[in-house]
Amino acid sequence: MDHTTHVSPHFKWTEAQDRRGIEVPYELWPNVHRMAGVLEAIRAEVGAPLVVNSWYRAPDHPAEKGKAEPGEHTSGLAVDIRCSHAHAGRVLEAAVKLGIKRLGIKQHGRISGRFIHVGIDPDRPQVPWTYS
Repeated sequence: MDHTTHVSPHFKWTEAQDRRGIEVPYELWPNVHRMAGVLEAIRAEVGAPLVVNSWYRAPDHPAEKGKAEPGEHTSGLAVDIRCSHAHAGRVLEAAVKLGIKRLGIKQHGRISGRFIHVGIDPDRPQVPWTYS
């Protein structure tokens, strides 16, 4: 696919880039393609579009700066999917069905701030968690 448009049939490169407009570095493109395949599979299972809150984050992104080491988003192998209520349940169920074990769940607070983190980095602990 053309890097300037879609990374997969339903996800654009602009959805993958850092929200400050920083493009995904070339060396991470394979990771983004791999993550896009996972998103397509979740979308197919859910039977509805998915909204990406956050995908790639540059290491100097404010959400990454306070971490002891760069987070999973800096590799392009993680996505936060905006979802809540029954839609969140379907996203979570689809991810589990697909064998994904790195799942972060934030389902409290403002509806627009709720999401499911889906991570596929094999070098990180394969465990679910919740955000406080």
